[in-house]
Amino acid sequence: MITDLGELNVLVNGSLVDYELRELKLVGRNFKVNGRVELLVENLESYGKSVNVECGFKSLKNEQYGSSESGEQLEMISFYDGDYKLSIGVEDEIDGLAYSLSNCSIVIRVNDTSHISNLKFRVAWIDMKDSKVEDIYTWFAADPTISSD
Repeated sequence: MITDLGELNVLVNGSLVDYELRELKLVGRNFKVNGRVELLVENLESYGKSVNVECGFKSLKNEQYGSSESGEQLEMISFYDGDYKLSIGVEDEIDGLAYSLSNCSIVIRVNDTSHISNLKFRVAWIDMKDSKVEDIYTWFAADPTISSD
């Protein structure tokens, strides 16, 4: 998926994989964003007993940076480039999953005890006009525990 920050990739055990991309509504009770999608990675069990799933960028330019914006039952990383913000969220606190963040991505280790076969990432982005008001919008829009409607 191509974004203003570069190509957003999903890797399983270090290899690029296909995923289902579903566009979501751009306006909700707590947000209004320029783009919002769900990335579904399926059949994780076909990759082996323990699987690493990574969603993010290969690298960022010097003026771009990522930061953690995790919350209750939410692992999230957000990236900034001036007034542009992109957030990637995944549901947290699931038995058998371990989460970590790098400068460029979210990494989820799926252990064989998890019985998880699919993993959903939510991605939302915005060109902010008023960062004091709009900075939180991608946090709500990329939270997979909030309804996708």
